[in-house]
Amino acid sequence: MYSDNFSIKEFEGTNFAKLSGDNNIIHIDEIAGYNSIYGHNIVHGVLVILKFLNKIKFKKNYSYIKVLFTRGFRYNSKIEIRKVKINKNKSRISYELIQQNNISANIEI
Repeated sequence: MYSDNFSIKEFEGTNFAKLSGDNNIIHIDEIAGYNSIYGHNIVHGVLVILKFLNKIKFKKNYSYIKVLFTRGFRYNSKIEIRKVKINKNKSRISYELIQQNNISANIEI
């Protein structure tokens, strides 16, 4: 079974906000993050997916990527990648992204 990990630093989130134009304060303002339902800032979902795809060395041309976020991701905290399933014809692969012992996203490629 494939397993790997990565993390995303706060400065990466700030840079991504500038690049993407997504300046939602939940991602970049410490006080807003603290007062949110999460109690901390959360990483941009697209940034998590881009880092994940880079980490697995994604190169194939797939028709879609299905992502289900179940929790917000923290900055500066390890995100574990776990490959959980390959279907019979190997056309679809499923992954879990785990942070702080919780599945925070399910991805199907």
